[in-house]
Amino acid sequence: MFGDSTKRLNVGTMLLTLSWLGWIVGCSAEPSDFEKLRKQQQHNETNQATSKQDVDEQIVLAKQELKLGSVERAEAMLEPILMSHPDRTDVMRLMAEVQHRSGSPVAAADLLASIPYSNPERSSAAKLKAVDWYLQANAYEPAIDLLNNATETTTDQDRVRHRLAEVLNQTGQRVVACRVLQPLIRKGKASERDLFSVITRGEAFIDESLSAPDFSKLSLASLSLARRQHDEAKLSESNELLSDLRQKYPESTAIAAFQGRVLADLQDFESLQAWRHSLPSNIQEEPEYWHALGKLASHRNDHEVAIRCLGEAIQRDPTDRNSLVLVARALRQVGLNEEAGQAMRQFELLERTAELAKIFGLASGTPAEYREMADLLSELGRPWESLAWERIAVAMTGSQPLDQTALSQKRKQLVELEASNPALQLAPSVPWSRENLSQWPLPAALDSATLDRDHSSQPQGSSQLNSVPAPIRFRNVAPLLNLRFQYDNGDDQTDEKFYLHQQTGGGLGVLDFDRDGWVDLYCSQAGVDALDSQSPTPNQLFRNLSANSVQDVTLDSQTDDRGYGQGIAVADINQDGFPDLLVANIGVNVALKNNGDGTFSRAELPGEGDGKWTTSIACGDLNGDHLPEIIEVNYIDDPSAFEIPCVPDNDACGPSRFQPAVDRWLTLDARGAFQSFLRSEGSSPNAGHGFAVLLGNLNGQLGNDVYIANDGDANHFWQNRGRRASASVTDGSLLADSQLPPTNQATWLAEETASLSGIASSQLGGRHGSMGLAFADFDRNGLPDLHVTNYWDQEADLYLQEEGKTFRHSSRHWQIHERSKPTVGWGTQAADFDRDGRADLMVLNGHIVDHRHRGVPFRMLPQLFQGHDNHFEFVSDSTDADAGQRDEFWSQPTLGRTLAVLDWNRDGLPDVFANHLDQPATLLQNESAPRAWLQLELIGTHSERDAVGATVEIQSGSQRWTNWQVNGGFLANNEAVLDFALGDSEQPCQVAIQWPSGSKQTLTNLPPNYRYVVTEGDSEKPWIRLSHSRK
Repeated sequence: MFGDSTKRLNVGTMLLTLSWLGWIVGCSAEPSDFEKLRKQQQHNETNQATSKQDVDEQIVLAKQELKLGSVERAEAMLEPILMSHPDRTDVMRLMAEVQHRSGSPVAAADLLASIPYSNPERSSAAKLKAVDWYLQANAYEPAIDLLNNATETTTDQDRVRHRLAEVLNQTGQRVVACRVLQPLIRKGKASERDLFSVITRGEAFIDESLSAPDFSKLSLASLSLARRQHDEAKLSESNELLSDLRQKYPESTAIAAFQGRVLADLQDFESLQAWRHSLPSNIQEEPEYWHALGKLASHRNDHEVAIRCLGEAIQRDPTDRNSLVLVARALRQVGLNEEAGQAMRQFELLERTAELAKIFGLASGTPAEYREMADLLSELGRPWESLAWERIAVAMTGSQPLDQTALSQKRKQLVELEASNPALQLAPSVPWSRENLSQWPLPAALDSATLDRDHSSQPQGSSQLNSVPAPIRFRNVAPLLNLRFQYDNGDDQTDEKFYLHQQTGGGLGVLDFDRDGWVDLYCSQAGVDALDSQSPTPNQLFRNLSANSVQDVTLDSQTDDRGYGQGIAVADINQDGFPDLLVANIGVNVALKNNGDGTFSRAELPGEGDGKWTTSIACGDLNGDHLPEIIEVNYIDDPSAFEIPCVPDNDACGPSRFQPAVDRWLTLDARGAFQSFLRSEGSSPNAGHGFAVLLGNLNGQLGNDVYIANDGDANHFWQNRGRRASASVTDGSLLADSQLPPTNQATWLAEETASLSGIASSQLGGRHGSMGLAFADFDRNGLPDLHVTNYWDQEADLYLQEEGKTFRHSSRHWQIHERSKPTVGWGTQAADFDRDGRADLMVLNGHIVDHRHRGVPFRMLPQLFQGHDNHFEFVSDSTDADAGQRDEFWSQPTLGRTLAVLDWNRDGLPDVFANHLDQPATLLQNESAPRAWLQLELIGTHSERDAVGATVEIQSGSQRWTNWQVNGGFLANNEAVLDFALGDSEQPCQVAIQWPSGSKQTLTNLPPNYRYVVTEGDSEKPWIRLSHSRK
């Protein structure tokens, strides 16, 4: 790869060089006259001592001097011997050792590698020792060149290949290292470590059993550091290091190609365009070169070129999961849905191999896991690796004659197959096979004029707003209203121990339970024992008394559930016009049905064991029967999670330790009873550590979708695929058979597409600890976008939806990356707090474990991000210039958890209800300057009554806004009102509603600054809600 950059020196040249080494090795300045005289005297004494001795005696004496540490005397003895006997390999070997000890490892390695041993074993051993000396000096290029030559000349090729692969991996040249190992894998001589290194070839791989490279000095090994930085999402640092490396190694195709990938991941398309014009030759052999071009093509929506480039990347690195997902999206964009499905199937197989690789990286796998790896690799078209893993599994269980015979037979079949098809080419049916790729265009047409355009930099489908962001002001009014609620998680504050379930926080529900026009508040409570359904402290319901005060009506309303409370959902379950409550608990979940007289009736949802842990609940019509389904998002399916404590120095109670739970889907039958909507026995595809959920029309296609944020697992996105009157739903990732009775046979057809849609994971494909979830049309292109908060040292994920039902990860471009990474984010809400027509973001933060002794904050400040046309601005607390007006909410670090948005006082400004672990709940009243607004309450008739899934577009003047009726969130339910901030526009509004039933309704000339109640199919002008009852 680097060419023969290090010339091997012949013996005569080496002797000429050695005569000067005593002057230059280990010296930082010219020797003094005294040192010269002393050295000459030593030289003379040595000559006198050895002049009368034969050569062998002189060599023995030189060895003794070297053993005693007299390197200079040994060197002086060896120089004349080597001059008179240049063919003595033992003298050359000893002189190489002298030079190594004198502090010149590169010169020593050069000499050692040039020794013409006649014994092949000695020759191989010398070359391998020379490699070690090169690496001590960070001289990776000559080490790699030497090993490459040795693989062709030495008889000990297997040992040399092992060492070459190690060095290539240490220097970040992962794909080349995997190629070097292939002959060993075919011969069955690859170690488990070798096999482990080729599972995923694009990620950093540094064998900790070897000496770590010296990253303090810029060397070829720095490429592995750049890869590690990339894998840790430190993209800017990685790019800076790669820029330095390219200056030092301008001909390295591996370095240049990887920088292209990093620039593509940074979405720095201007720099990526410049990168294209300064590349070394032969870079086309690098998969990351093609991946970068594929992202360029995707950026300009040139899907055909993207397919070609990404396919070329997969050809060269079949383990590249990111390229597979991108090629699947491009195939779907050009209408090749079946081929896109093939790519996603390949992706899913690779995802599982990566999961197993993580297991093997921590400890030895089980025979079953090794066999699973073998089966996966066989299906992925990597038969030699598959056979190698199967051999390891057999060895672990004890080699039986039948097993060995079967392995030998498999190997024989592979040899015969390879003889007829040397490259074991991919089947032509695979979209990225060489035969199929040739039909797609190469990237010659990618020009700077089109590629420099940043599709995410301007609002799409709508012009920029003239209104400017304004100061945002909040004030905590909870004490003034006599609103007193403190969530008690049952943690004993006298010790350092705590349990995982004590950290999630309590749910919040916003509803107008008595239909007097003023929203009320429902708060879930926990207790001491997670599995005790009779906590002494109940949930609480607070009635809003015209925004002047609140009244605790918990006991009178019979809403005092006493389970270990988690999330709250609000929905009109029985469609009687009164909002009901759904309480997620650890244990039994509860439905509180609103009786319409100020009281509720309690009903337990069907249970599946006492230890079930539900975090959030969402409701909405999925199957088109005009009744809401219920989705219980579950977290952990392991009773020991309630028994294993965490302490600051031991995070053993983290969610990854425990088995993820399967989410549960319920529906109502004709009798009003709940029953299972989704069969999910065993290892269901929707298992995960679920935290938050949104249900609504999230893809622009009629019908509701479901998005679930998982903690440490891939997020899930169930996209509707239409409805049909049948009781069966099939597909490997489609929902399983419905169990609805014959009286209600409508079925929801859905497919899990989070990875394909681009909202399953981080920008680089990693799995985040996702917790909070918010949505809005942040870029104002008429499509819903998502904001997901994550764990410490993980950026929040901002997914902006584009045409074609795909999302672009935009956290960096929208400038929330840096601010969100040093936090543990929980509740998040999107609302236009300053009423300028652009959605803003609020986030509550707080750690789980107290790591202050490690320099990590425990309590954290909340965050406020003000929306602009193409980015967010972090405004920290309040944008009020008068610091004296700031509420202490923004300056006091807390263990923040849950957020809900509501218009508490009916003034057209969105307020916020916040819950914490360590302080009372806070009601933040929005006191920003008023601007034009319009709000809508929707009542479905042909649709389910809450109209979840409705899409509403408002036009005022030349500007348009879109909003969606959804249900769910992170442990909370917002007020069921669609809020539109109109900025500086005071013109009448035109309203277009697409109801979940498919019917459309248009309203014209609605004056702004009112809340309207709209009934589906009602031709009358909607009535304006003032401060009066709906009764």
